[in-house]
Amino acid sequence: MYARIDTLNAQDNYSFNECFHGLSELPCGVAACTWSAAGQVLLYQGITNGFSLST
Repeated sequence: MYARIDTLNAQDNYSFNECFHGLSELPCGVAACTWSAAGQVLLYQGITNGFSLST
């Protein structure tokens, strides 16, 4: 899953768009969404370091 998200976010020089079109996978919505970047970091940390937001 991380590899797929990284591939999508890499489009347009890591512009971290708000979303991607479900069929074409083109970036859409607002660019430079911090939650998109943060989501990728959290996912990476969860996969590689066992990081979890749950208590």
